[in-house]
Amino acid sequence: MKYKINTLSYIVGIFSVALIFNLYFGFAVNLTNSLPYKLFVINKGGTPLVGNYVSFTAPLESGLPADTIITKKVLAGSGDIVNIKNNDFYINNKWVARAKTLSLKGEPLVFGPKGKLKQGQYYVSGQHPDSLDSRYQKMGW
Repeated sequence: MKYKINTLSYIVGIFSVALIFNLYFGFAVNLTNSLPYKLFVINKGGTPLVGNYVSFTAPLESGLPADTIITKKVLAGSGDIVNIKNNDFYINNKWVARAKTLSLKGEPLVFGPKGKLKQGQYYVSGQHPDSLDSRYQKMGW
């Protein structure tokens, strides 16, 4: 009988820890080559800083399924200025990426916004040239 109580205690304990963990944290898996890492622990309540990785639900404009979770690196935040010269993107006059004009499927790509990011806006990026990120209107800020 003592063995059953201990086993039940472990099960309840593991379940409790998992429940508490899930309130504040989560996991994201990157299935693409857009980032060098594949598994991320998500802090659900944190405010992103430049250099952090963030996970979010795909915008409707992206054309991805509504429940798709996307993970990208934050390259700019509130007050930063995004400029576009030809196909090149700059943040605060520092080159960050080159945008493509066609997707891998051969569809035209529209460049994302430029200007000063407002409070709560972030320029996010993958590290792969084919990453769907803030360079494109489908992702935006």
